[in-house]
Amino acid sequence: LYYVGADMKIRRYLEESPLCILERAHRQALARIQEALAPYGLGLIQGLVLVAINTEKRQVGPSELAHVFGTSKAAMGQTLTRLEELGYIQRSISPKDARRTLISVTPGQRPQVQRLMNAFHRLQVRDEEILGAEGIRSLQENLQRLADRS
Repeated sequence: LYYVGADMKIRRYLEESPLCILERAHRQALARIQEALAPYGLGLIQGLVLVAINTEKRQVGPSELAHVFGTSKAAMGQTLTRLEELGYIQRSISPKDARRTLISVTPGQRPQVQRLMNAFHRLQVRDEEILGAEGIRSLQENLQRLADRS
């Protein structure tokens, strides 16, 4: 088949530009992430926040999570509300400070959260199989350099 515009001069740029390659990789990564998280009804940040809460093995505060994720308390509050609506987390008042809210994974959801953590691990293993450990480290370093210059 011949497509109109198949010989356009910009085609080479679109295929070779680091910016365009990064955008294509981003779209593909998001599609893989969405597919992996769909059974849990979660988006990427919701899944990562849930993993963070579970990994700590202690109750954490919304402010602490907002700080670690580099987001506002309001945005984190919305994420936590959604996780609570889905039954993944519970909020409680700190016994040491009644002004402080603490977040933990609901006991019945711990096996589900472990499966979620395994899903994230499988995504990482897939990328390591493609790029190798050194390729992953190099990609992380280069992406961090780009992020730091923005």
